[in-house]
Amino acid sequence: MASGWAPRVQAAAAAVERQAAAAAAAYGEQLGGVTAEDIRWALGQVVSRCFGSGPDLSLLPFIDCCNHRQHADQPDGFAGATGEPCAAITCRHRGAAQALPAGGELCISYPADAEAE
Repeated sequence: MASGWAPRVQAAAAAVERQAAAAAAAYGEQLGGVTAEDIRWALGQVVSRCFGSGPDLSLLPFIDCCNHRQHADQPDGFAGATGEPCAAITCRHRGAAQALPAGGELCISYPADAEAE
């Protein structure tokens, strides 16, 4: 693990554990016996498919169908013609548009890649 990250990862894991336990205690019975483990799994599904922050946060349910490639574009959010939030994935590598052939692989990059450049 990268230097200095272990305490941060441990603190984040402990926070998720607390939130999952509290949610299970408060709502688990009303939700048919949902456990803290169930809630941890659900949080992982949601957090791993969210991009943006604050009012620009978007949930992209099919994002896990994309593969990762360094220097590919990150998903982009925008407002549609009537103001509804939308997300798009463009086919670019190092900023250059690329054609995506039928059956081709659509790739994204994660924010950490942008910081590493």
